[in-house]
Amino acid sequence: MATLSKEDIELFNFIINDPESGEAEKKIAKEVLAKNTPSKEIPTRVQSSAKKPVTKKATKKATSKKPSEMTTTDLEKKKKALLKKVGKTEEECEKIIAQYRALKSEKKTQVKKDTARKETAKKRTKKLKKEGKTIQGTTEKNVEATLDTVSKKL
Repeated sequence: MATLSKEDIELFNFIINDPESGEAEKKIAKEVLAKNTPSKEIPTRVQSSAKKPVTKKATKKATSKKPSEMTTTDLEKKKKALLKKVGKTEEECEKIIAQYRALKSEKKTQVKKDTARKETAKKRTKKLKKEGKTIQGTTEKNVEATLDTVSKKL
């Protein structure tokens, strides 16, 4: 797994914090940062049986640099470069979303058809039960009912 350069990390952070960036871009930026930034392991202390005094080392305070202001052309160029590295373009995502919506609408129509079929079957069985033309305890037609339907067809 390749680590990102400081410029790439800075750009991802800019995209995440930019109010003009879309939600999809922010999500992709967060995922890439999570995948490609090295995790810093916290060293664990092992105490020996003999207790030694623990001394604190002086640490340097990190000076934070403000990110330089990027022009829109630089930002667009870097976004395109990152999209090449990272993944899909907006057009590809829109195609995938359109396919998903089409499949979802097909499923809805199928569910409607299934419920309509179930309703007609319930009506049919209620009618047959009222007439006494079903096998007792089931929704199947008895011999008389099947003979009636076949004779009407012939």
